Amino acid sequence: MGENRIPIKVVYLAAGFTALLTISNVIASRLVSLDLWIAQVLVPLGVVAYPFTFTVTDIAGEVYGKKAASLIVKTGFAAQLLAFALIITSLAAATPGNLPGFIPGQENIDQSLHTLLGLSPTLIIASITAYLASQFHDVWAFHMWREKTQGRWLWLRNNASTLVSQLIDTVVFIGLAFTLLPAASNALLDTAIHVIPPGQALQLMAGQYLVKAIIALIDTPIVYLGVHMLRRNP
Repeated sequence: MGENRIPIKVVYLAAGFTALLTISNVIASRLVSLDLWIAQVLVPLGVVAYPFTFTVTDIAGEVYGKKAASLIVKTGFAAQLLAFALIITSLAAATPGNLPGFIPGQENIDQSLHTLLGLSPTLIIASITAYLASQFHDVWAFHMWREKTQGRWLWLRNNASTLVSQLIDTVVFIGLAFTLLPAASNALLDTAIHVIPPGQALQLMAGQYLVKAIIALIDTPIVYLGVHMLRRNP
């Protein structure tokens, strides 16, 4: 066995990470209203799934080290690029719905797919930028805290790294997707993309981050359970 051999469990974790990442992008267009006692917030359904990607990398980093966690993030990035490319290609391709007299009702399916999977360039750029900034920060911060605490207090490094990383993800994505990139596109390319005012953007950030922070705190027992199970059977 080579020195750089990747444990098979890292492959399983990467698969789970990629599945969470992919499904969060697919269901992002579905908005849900959540009553969080202190406020009622409207968030994309993907916000409920995406935070658990940090759970996966924290477990991987704790058991297998920083390189394994970084590898999972890079794998997810490659999968995200491939998914975006396939979605754009499939939506651009001719379908039976575009051909007269072929498969009645196909045009309805085609329209539904465009509604569900259609992504603007600003959303894709914002999503990828937020992903890279937040995920690599999480891996770095988790191991920075691990070194400072000398391997103790898993709950602290799990929450400290994830809470800040989720804030980065929220601010970067909403700031780019709904304010900065649309404004730049309208100015440089003469487009007519709606730009969300800064006050409304801050409200969106606050609501989404509140949900993500709650999930980050809830996932601590899952991190402990995952680390325990993998250490028993690495």
